[in-house]
Amino acid sequence: MGDYPDSLVVLQAHLSDNYQVPWNIQRWNFYSGYYIPRVQVDGLTAYIGSGEGSYANLLAAMNARLAIPTDVTIRLFGEPVSGQTYHITARLDLEEGASPKTVRVHIVDALFDYPYAADGRYNNCVMQGFNLGDFNLVPGETTTIERDITFNNVSWSRPDDIRIALFAQQPLAAGPAEVYDAEIMAWPFPGLCPADLDGDENVGTSDLLVLLAAWGNTSGPEDINGDGIVNTGDLLDLLAAWGPCFRLPALG
Repeated sequence: MGDYPDSLVVLQAHLSDNYQVPWNIQRWNFYSGYYIPRVQVDGLTAYIGSGEGSYANLLAAMNARLAIPTDVTIRLFGEPVSGQTYHITARLDLEEGASPKTVRVHIVDALFDYPYAADGRYNNCVMQGFNLGDFNLVPGETTTIERDITFNNVSWSRPDDIRIALFAQQPLAAGPAEVYDAEIMAWPFPGLCPADLDGDENVGTSDLLVLLAAWGNTSGPEDINGDGIVNTGDLLDLLAAWGPCFRLPALG
């Protein structure tokens, strides 16, 4: 994770200890799991035990998967509701020219660097997860999925470590099942109106100035379209969103 933070969405689902949650058991059974530890790569390849799950093996698996392009993209947003509850919005896009695709969507609330270990072995510990069901993606269209997440007291006491992940997987009764795409966002969550860079619920001149000041940066909220650089694409997205922010209706 530390070497490839922009290439990986990693979740650590504990079993048979104090950090086990129902979603973890469901996923274990989905993959007919046996022997711990087990690393599942993109829902297809499993590495059993610390020997198979070596850095070299995982690096090779990651590079093999990165070489296969996906036609599904995911964007995540989070907005406060009340107290420890946030409204999470996911926008799934299927590119023009692709075949229609049905995906099974899971959303996960995880906590980074938890439970604490001096060697940093625990990362993105699953606190709760939900199977949101199946959604039919249409080429060239956006599917919006929404879910409220209430963070427990442990997560709420360390918000900078909160992570929300969402992945779209082949809708099968059991694994292996390909994960078409996954996305993860850290606190503080980007708002549903990502072009509103100054947080005034309106996209206007002040947001344009913020974007221009960040021109060429490779990260940050000014990278509105999430392609890894602040450039013309983000400028066009900002101009297209000009005016008051609004919430899209949920689909599915």
